[in-house]
Amino acid sequence: MKKYFFLFTGILLFPFRGNAAVDVVTHPDGRRYTQVVFNGSIDRKYDIVFIGDGFTLAEQGLFNKKVGEAWKTLCETYPWSERLCAFNIWQVNVISEQSGVDRRAEGIYRNTELNCYYDAITTRLIQSETPWLCQEAASYAPAYDAIFVLVNDTTWGGAAGSLVFCSINPKFGFIVSHELGHFLGDLADEYDCYVCDGSDDNRSYFGGEPWEANLTNKKTLAEIKWKDLINPGTPLPTGPGVSPGTVGIWEGGGYYRFGMYRSQFDCHMRSRYKPFCQVCARHLLPKLESRCDSTDIRFFTCQLSALPLRKISRPRLSWKFPPCLSCPFEDPLVRFIFELSDPRIQSGQAVVRNTRGEIVAQQEVSERQKIRISFEGLRFEEYSLEIHTTEQAAGLNGLNPTVTINGKEMAGNLRQMF
Repeated sequence: MKKYFFLFTGILLFPFRGNAAVDVVTHPDGRRYTQVVFNGSIDRKYDIVFIGDGFTLAEQGLFNKKVGEAWKTLCETYPWSERLCAFNIWQVNVISEQSGVDRRAEGIYRNTELNCYYDAITTRLIQSETPWLCQEAASYAPAYDAIFVLVNDTTWGGAAGSLVFCSINPKFGFIVSHELGHFLGDLADEYDCYVCDGSDDNRSYFGGEPWEANLTNKKTLAEIKWKDLINPGTPLPTGPGVSPGTVGIWEGGGYYRFGMYRSQFDCHMRSRYKPFCQVCARHLLPKLESRCDSTDIRFFTCQLSALPLRKISRPRLSWKFPPCLSCPFEDPLVRFIFELSDPRIQSGQAVVRNTRGEIVAQQEVSERQKIRISFEGLRFEEYSLEIHTTEQAAGLNGLNPTVTINGKEMAGNLRQMF
């Protein structure tokens, strides 16, 4: 296998190859990962790493786009949307020789870096012959709590275990959200079957009480885990003639049709396109809050930090902000907020970079929109705020951004650079 590195010559970017176990894109500073969303310490946040298989060097833009789509789904799905600052998102761009993955039932085989394939018998099942290579690729990121392997095929499919595999079907983001319910919340599937090809329909459950928060085999109100959510008079078990949104005990779940009960007729853990039920959402929120408290959430914006700048010619204004020497020494991470409002800026982008030139936060700018960029950074690092705009720089003199650190506005520290 090979490794691509990148050399800059003038304005051109040239890849060259070196030896390594897994072939991934390497940045000019030697990093083999990209920061997509960063909300704080890897010791506190839930770190998700996306890697891909069957994406050639020329298709890395497609992989980047799909990672963005997955994040967008989380941004729009409750309860993730309530505590998005619980997550750090990283991606590792794995390079395959050929596009696509094996489809064994059809006799289609591809030379890919992580050796992913659709199973020949259970054709919706996606796996890898070399899962240790998936782990190796993900290990280039600073940390991971969950690894999602996106395969370059639009046929619906996937699988979940220590790794989550999924195709890039147009609605694959819901698979990511559903699987997070397993990983972060230890929630059970609420399906009536596992294979679901007719061979395991109508099974009955005779075991003890399941440990997962969203399933029960109890039918007496006092014994039901979510009894506080069940309104008086709700029939137990709950079924035909009752509104699907009613919390009760609906038969079917945990891959059994009978003897196992879920709280509502439908749920994200049963039908991926549906919202989380009340029981699942309530169970997930405290786990998210432990990684994203009320202080964090005030500053969060659902913004990808890895998006490239739009390639249009325009002047650039830049301000540098020195390290926060007055911040508490024992806390290396502080919350920065850059704000700027001026009617002369009609469109463009606002970008924050660290001293290594990495984009740590950014915002698209439109007419009459206030620029407000919030991010968690190192107190001893210097950051720069850049404004990329179609307006002429000479007409933008006197712009005066404000900077707030840990809730305190700082004055007189911005140095404008042209």
